[in-house]
Amino acid sequence: MWLRFLRQLERDTPPHLDLHLIVDNNSTNKHAAVKRWLAKHPRFHVHFTPTSSSWLNMVERFFRDLSENRIRHGSFTSVPDRHQP
Repeated sequence: MWLRFLRQLERDTPPHLDLHLIVDNNSTNKHAAVKRWLAKHPRFHVHFTPTSSSWLNMVERFFRDLSENRIRHGSFTSVPDRHQP
């Protein structure tokens, strides 16, 4: 899936532009096939977020806030019940 995304970026981005990708340390991003592909495409520059830095990821922050503010301290009888203010 990640390689498919990289290939799509390669096709859709004008060739004179470099691409800087900020990604997490997921093993998918460091797979041998991905490393080989990136070695052949030097305009791709991959920057990894530090390990244990989920606070940098806005999606992670959203789910943290959702858990802290709505789910963790509540008592719900159904899924729709969780969505009530």
